[in-house]
Amino acid sequence: MTAPDDPDDLAKTIRRITKARAAILDAQDRAPRVEFRVLAEDPEVLVARARSTATAIMSQGDMPMLCCVFSARHQQRIVLGNMPRYRTGKIKLASLLRLLVISAPIEAYFLISEAWVAQETKPPDQLTEADLPSNRPDRQEAVILSAASKSFHHLKTFHTHRKGRAVTLTAADGGQDRFATDNPVLENLFDPTTEGSRSIENFLLERFDHNAKTKARS
Repeated sequence: MTAPDDPDDLAKTIRRITKARAAILDAQDRAPRVEFRVLAEDPEVLVARARSTATAIMSQGDMPMLCCVFSARHQQRIVLGNMPRYRTGKIKLASLLRLLVISAPIEAYFLISEAWVAQETKPPDQLTEADLPSNRPDRQEAVILSAASKSFHHLKTFHTHRKGRAVTLTAADGGQDRFATDNPVLENLFDPTTEGSRSIENFLLERFDHNAKTKARS
C-alpha cells in the first residue's frame, strides 16, 4: 500500500522533531550524564528503559508512538502520534528521524509504538487490506520497540496484558515479527544503508519543491 497519509500529521511531526533537535543542541554546554552514556553502551539497559516507559504510559491510557533520544547531556521525548498507515508515510517519518540522528549529537534512542499483531497466513506479496493485523479477528495487542545506539540495534515485540489499569509486557516468541521488520520507521536510524536513510535526499527535494510552490502562490 503506497497511498499518502495526512499531510497535516507530517507537518506536526516536522515541528516536533525540529523542536527536539533544538533542545538537544541547547543542552550542549551541560555536563555529560553517566546514565545516558550507559544507555548508549548497554542494550539491555536501553531496552529496559523503553519497556518501563511504555508500561508507565499505557497504565494511564492509550500510548502514542513515542521516540526518546539521548545525547551525552540531555534526553528528549518526541510524541509522534499514530504510526503512518501507508508505506510512503512510514518512509517519510523514518527519513525525518534519521535527519535528527545525523544532525544532532544523538548517542542512543528508543522508539515505542502500540500495534496489532497476528500470525501471517499468506506470502507478503499476496496480502490485502483485509489481511492487516488491525482487521484480523485473531489480532493481539502489542508494543513494538526499536532501541539503538551507534554500536547496536534491538527490535522487539511485546504482547500486552491488561488487568484493570495495570499493564504487563511479555516478549513475543523470537522477540520480533514481520510487522516490525518490514517497517522503515523501526530500522536502525544510525545505519546509513537503511531505506529511511536512502530516501532522505528525495524527501528533502520533495519538501523544497512543496515550499517553493507554496511561496509562489502566496
